[in-house]
Amino acid sequence: MKLTSWGRGRMKWDTKMVAGGTPPTSDDSFWLDGDDPQGVPFVAISDMSRRTSVREAAKSLSSAGMRSRNMPVGSPGTLLLAMYASVGELAFLDIEATWNQAILGITPCDSVDPRFLGYVLADMKQDLLRDVRSNTQDNLNAGQIGDLWFQKPSIQIQRQIADFLDLEIASIDNLMVQQKRLVDLLRERRSTVIDRAVWNGLDSDSELTPTGIGPAPIAPSHWLRLRNKNIFSEAANLSEDGSEELLTVSHLTGITPRSEKNVNMFEAESNVGYRVVQPRDLVINTMWAWMGALGVSSINGVVSPAYGVYRPHSDLDFDPKYFGYLYRSRPYIVEMTRHSRGIWSSRFRLYPEVFLRLNIVVPPVNEQQQIAAHLDEQTAKIDRLIAEAKKIVELANERRAALITAAVTDKIDISGAA
Repeated sequence: MKLTSWGRGRMKWDTKMVAGGTPPTSDDSFWLDGDDPQGVPFVAISDMSRRTSVREAAKSLSSAGMRSRNMPVGSPGTLLLAMYASVGELAFLDIEATWNQAILGITPCDSVDPRFLGYVLADMKQDLLRDVRSNTQDNLNAGQIGDLWFQKPSIQIQRQIADFLDLEIASIDNLMVQQKRLVDLLRERRSTVIDRAVWNGLDSDSELTPTGIGPAPIAPSHWLRLRNKNIFSEAANLSEDGSEELLTVSHLTGITPRSEKNVNMFEAESNVGYRVVQPRDLVINTMWAWMGALGVSSINGVVSPAYGVYRPHSDLDFDPKYFGYLYRSRPYIVEMTRHSRGIWSSRFRLYPEVFLRLNIVVPPVNEQQQIAAHLDEQTAKIDRLIAEAKKIVELANERRAALITAAVTDKIDISGAA
């Protein structure tokens, strides 16, 4: 039998809402480590992100810190809602704690079940995000949350709905966790298949000898030991009119036309003076080589002057696909990172003169072709499995959202749910 005795609730009438604050970070007497027994855990959005409950925080506040901003204290069961940055993120407190100004602490009155309210707010997340996009400050405030209306059945029905959703959502979440873990395992498998093939070849009986490359110490003895400068030279051609196709270089997809990518980064008004790229050119994003942002191009175009473009010697017979796999293999990314310059990894630069000096191993061209063909086949199989697992996650997430919506808006009958 479908339930019909549903009233309406409003956040500011049915809950107690308290925004947090942040004491001055310049006063060391206010701040303690998160596990300090003398402090009150101080929850930031990073402490609640991707969690259903908060059991610890990176920082705590001293009693003086708590007094400095008249900080609120929430008991276990308090619902935390992110109003800035990760708008709509939710988590329950499992500990007594306080929180910063980006978070709203919500304690429902006796006529509202906390778990039911959590599902109601989860259902409202997309509406909250739309409000944020229409707000010039890119955040929400307690007043906006307080004005929210929601359907409010009796407390008994709320608990029944919460029990039903707890079971169903746990099952869906478990499925998503399994599929995400499968994606991670498949990606690891993909990388391992590439690493083995480009450094050890396909013949398991080949004699392996030192390469002089630390991250890949051995390779078949009949492969040439060279430097990159024996294969490539830096290409100096620049676009004269900027009419060429603009290319982008990614650690995930290699070299692709920018028009085919969803790129939000600033784009220059003109491509005049950009580096010209030809098929078979190796293109390296100088700033992101340590992430594997490089590839061997199969198309003509231009890239930013900040990129490195390396053209193979005209008399060289080689398979571009093989070198695309080789340079994006994990051992060679480690090798490039070792020789990049910078204070920390996100600022590393792999300059042309350094790259051209690096050692490399080169199999005969027929082996290059065999290895490339083998990897095309193997990676295609793995990529299909990854796509299937991602699709399962996507569909499960859609079912999760739809189930919550239906349950908290009286669209399904859960009276017979066990």
